Amino acid sequence: MSERRRAFAGLAALVLVPLALAAQGETVSLGPMPWPNQTIKTTMTQIIDMEVTMSGAPPGGAARRDPQGPPGPMRSLGKIVFDSTQTVGGWDAEGHLSMNLTYDRVTADMTMNGKAVPTQNMFDSLTGKTLTATFDAQGKVVDFKAPDDLAAMMPSLKDLMASVTGRLPMVTLAVGETTTAPLNMPLPIPMPGAAPMTLTGQTTFKLVSVHRDGDERIASLEQKSDATLTSSTELPGPNGPIAMNFNFTVVGGGTTEWNPDSGFVKSSTATSTIDGTMGGPVGMTMHGTIRVLVEGAVVR
Repeated sequence: MSERRRAFAGLAALVLVPLALAAQGETVSLGPMPWPNQTIKTTMTQIIDMEVTMSGAPPGGAARRDPQGPPGPMRSLGKIVFDSTQTVGGWDAEGHLSMNLTYDRVTADMTMNGKAVPTQNMFDSLTGKTLTATFDAQGKVVDFKAPDDLAAMMPSLKDLMASVTGRLPMVTLAVGETTTAPLNMPLPIPMPGAAPMTLTGQTTFKLVSVHRDGDERIASLEQKSDATLTSSTELPGPNGPIAMNFNFTVVGGGTTEWNPDSGFVKSSTATSTIDGTMGGPVGMTMHGTIRVLVEGAVVR
């Protein structure tokens, strides 16, 4: 190696090694809430592919001849887009921070066994409505409010807000470190007459790298999640209560780009696989995926 090459290699080492060490030692603060006194525009897209088979349904999707028996397999495909605005105030005298999330527009396209399903009545009620979450200094939600006409959707609305804010725990990580956070999500099946049921588990986050976007940092995170639901309940029936048993699992993973300097999710993608059974007079088997994409930007 020539003297010039040796000198160049030595100079590169002097410059690159400290930079690498600094990157390895850099820490990033995560959090479940945006920073105060700012407005964030967010688009969240849910893509759903779900198949449900009832007990006794014939294989291969063939129509059942017995009109009194269970229907054949039902496959639902859907894409729902939520455009929303988060308006964050300042800390109040009690050390609380409030965030208003307004749904500017909600659009949906859904099919059942290839046939379009009307969605206007399902999501029109959300457009223009505002949810309010109040956080304490540790990032815990101490109050959650929704318009009275959306009270029946409260569990799902809380889950939607958690998805928009990234479900991140309040913790500080260095590159390569991991942390876990509880995961609670409502069962994505409407059960008339039954109390809301929730899958419980945990999500593991790993800080993979930190890079810059202009003057601010972006933390790249990998996430893995799993949750289960094993429950028994009674549903109203024509001849009295009907006992039902539920057994569901959710396994998923994805990535999140978190801006720690402005406290918002710049982008994220997560795919979850759902498998479950419901046992009773008529059994049900369910399998499918839900993909959630989030894009956010601070309104300067």
